[in-house]
Amino acid sequence: MASEVSTKEETVVEPQAEELRDLQLELVNLNTKLVFAVATCDCEKKEHCELYQISKEVAKVLKEIQNVMGGRTKERKRRK
Repeated sequence: MASEVSTKEETVVEPQAEELRDLQLELVNLNTKLVFAVATCDCEKKEHCELYQISKEVAKVLKEIQNVMGGRTKERKRRK
């Protein structure tokens, strides 16, 4: 979770928390590209490929993250 300092006017996110969030976003984006590349691979042996199997697991986690983030986005919209 991001470390935040609250003030009356705004919430300020500490630089380290922002950097960590940026790195996490970059990791998610790269993993998404990897999953799409592997999922669209036409290799006949992919079911026995360790890279393919790991990418499937990454895809499951990315889907969970999207579900969580989608819920947070909907919740934020309801608050406004």
